[in-house]
Amino acid sequence: PATGAGRELAAVVVEAQAATGTHIDPESNWYTKNIARFGGGFDMKALTAQPGLLAAKFDRMASKYAVWTVGNRCTYYDWIARSARAATDELRGEGAILDVACGIGLPGHQLRLCGFEGYMSGTDLSVGMLARARERRVYNRLFLADANAGLAAVETESLDLVL
Repeated sequence: PATGAGRELAAVVVEAQAATGTHIDPESNWYTKNIARFGGGFDMKALTAQPGLLAAKFDRMASKYAVWTVGNRCTYYDWIARSARAATDELRGEGAILDVACGIGLPGHQLRLCGFEGYMSGTDLSVGMLARARERRVYNRLFLADANAGLAAVETESLDLVL
């Protein structure tokens, strides 16, 4: 939204989101109101030291994850949008996509909105995140897996894009 037209479009999108109850205010939301409770982030060393701790943390966050990504000003989704615009028509059409650590399905949802029509698989280590991703109905297949332990379910598949 660096241009006048971009700012106008952003305002229209925010207005439409507000009207449908889907707008997340980046200045005042669940994440920004609870940042002190998070202590500034995750201690990944501690969370990965004991099996299941990281998955349990994301299971607890699943219902608020969309707000969390906006609240912490995540730029990953902007990168996906920019990359999707640069993708070839072939990749958008029939490409086989694997979304590793798909979370609640935001990356897959964004790719579908950008015209990706191919077979899309998503994986995550959190049952709660996968349940939210399933609600979006953008993946052809979702499966539980810890990517750090390997992805045996796809090691013989041919993939065109891995997120």
